[in-house]
Amino acid sequence: MPCTTVRGRDGAWTAWGRLAGYDGAPTFSGPALAITGMPDGSSQALAIGLDGMVYHQLRRPDGSWTGFRPPRGVTTATMGASAIGIAGTPDGSAHVMTVGLDGRI
Repeated sequence: MPCTTVRGRDGAWTAWGRLAGYDGAPTFSGPALAITGMPDGSSQALAIGLDGMVYHQLRRPDGSWTGFRPPRGVTTATMGASAIGIAGTPDGSAHVMTVGLDGRI
């Protein structure tokens, strides 16, 4: 179950908190999570749920979260994966890589 804390510029940490799940679930559970910081002060989190599907959410600069949602897959409405990674870039885009359920990147 993913938990989050934030270290502020002053070095102080916020209390640990759990991330809400997809579609109104109180918490999110899954085997993998990746996060990246963005130039505007936001963060993007990518996770694999217990169903093997990929989910994404944004942490806004004000600290609020958008909630996990499945990103659109290349050819389907959802994307299954066994491993994930995400990297933020200086232009504000994020690059995501997955190892699909078929073992291919």
